[in-house]
Amino acid sequence: MKLNHSNSQFNQALLATYTDPNLSGLIFGFLKRANIQPSHPDRDDLVQECHLAAAQALIDFEQRADVLTMKRSTFIYQRLYWCLGKYFERGNRDYQRAAIKLDHPLTSTPSQTHPDLCYEYDFEAREAAIQLVHQALAQAAPMQCKFLRLLLKDPGLTNNELAKRLNITPQAVSYHRKQIVKLIKNLQA
Repeated sequence: MKLNHSNSQFNQALLATYTDPNLSGLIFGFLKRANIQPSHPDRDDLVQECHLAAAQALIDFEQRADVLTMKRSTFIYQRLYWCLGKYFERGNRDYQRAAIKLDHPLTSTPSQTHPDLCYEYDFEAREAAIQLVHQALAQAAPMQCKFLRLLLKDPGLTNNELAKRLNITPQAVSYHRKQIVKLIKNLQA
């Protein structure tokens, strides 16, 4: 029963983001300020993400209105900013994962949708990089090997995410990152 009430509450908040001119103006003003123009390829997805984030922000604001010292529009704007940041972070990670998995040469003709993805793939450089990674793994300390293997599996991990997975501090992650860079520079020399 409580779940239906929360779904109903969310549906009402979502409807308000579409019907209330102040909320719609806030969302589209935010997108304009973030330079998400109508020609942006992800514009429709971003509009939907912003409406969902604004609806959840409305619910959160109503529940904590007595504690919060900021205006409703400021609270929603902040949530939209976080939502957009997370959206682009996910997209960047997906792009990095896709770029690493490419093992075939692409044509050099530019694509209309993703011009950054069209490039010639250099197999000799790839083989040299693989050899360099094997050498680094052979000479690295045990923690640095774990760190390097995690980065090879998921290069989009942030220092905080790496720290959680390795059970170390973000400062230790920065230290290990610098040590691996030094090791690889020494191997290249």
